[in-house]
Amino acid sequence: MAAVVKNGTGGGAHGSLITAPDCRAVINGSAPPKLAAAGVGDVLGGFVLGILAPGMDPFHAAAAADWLHGAAAGEFGTGLNAEDLPDLLPVLFAVHSPRNEVIG
Repeated sequence: MAAVVKNGTGGGAHGSLITAPDCRAVINGSAPPKLAAAGVGDVLGGFVLGILAPGMDPFHAAAAADWLHGAAAGEFGTGLNAEDLPDLLPVLFAVHSPRNEVIG
């Protein structure tokens, strides 16, 4: 099984299209324009692999990682660098955890 994440899908839109070979698709609109920075796509790849490794299917892993990627960027102020994104994951997990606790 596979999944594809296409960022900035056409016409200057700041969204992502996540697709799978079985025709599942989702559009994620949480990606702010500040994600257009060097190395940010590499960080997204790391997020996908980190979610995929425990066994989540590729489509859901790609969609979850892409949402986290955009949400992390949204939490950051101006001057975002790719290396800032992973440090924001514990904040997102704390806010979005069912018990508002850091997971892990």
